[in-house]
Amino acid sequence: MAERASLVFHNKAIDGTAIKRLISRLIDHFGMAYTSH
Repeated sequence: MAERASLVFHNKAIDGTAIKRLISRLIDHFGMAYTSH
C-alpha cells in the first residue's frame, strides 16, 4: 500500500513539472508570435 501511495505521489510530481515546462514553452511560443506581429 505504501509503495502505491509513493508511486502516485511520484507521478503527480512528474506531472507538475511537465505542466510547468509545457506552460513555459507555450508562453515563450506565444510571446515570440506576439512580438513578431
